[in-house]
Amino acid sequence: MSETVQFDESPTMFCTHPFWFLFWCLLVPVLIGLIVLFFWHFDLRRTRLTITGQRILYRTGALSTRESELRVNDFRDVEITKTLFQRMIGTGTLALSTAGESGMEVVITGLKQPERVREIINALRT
Repeated sequence: MSETVQFDESPTMFCTHPFWFLFWCLLVPVLIGLIVLFFWHFDLRRTRLTITGQRILYRTGALSTRESELRVNDFRDVEITKTLFQRMIGTGTLALSTAGESGMEVVITGLKQPERVREIINALRT
């Protein structure tokens, strides 16, 4: 049976580390900045958080990969952390933990509107 995707997003370079993004952009004329930005973009495109009706899938990594598949009903805690700069640009760090694990099982930085992810998870849990 096919599940409807509720959310599917990757973090962005600027939202993940704005200082380093600007630093490497300034080095683009030197070519090293362009190379670093390319590999960074490639790595972030390989990080994805997908929420379906019953599961949350977290995939990361380009050469070596890590995948976590979590059931929505197993969630114990959804934590959102925002620095001052993240608050200004509307991003944050989302951390998810389940009843079976101690500590946070999934931590993803640079998501746009992490509160929306929390609302989707809470709506699916009820």
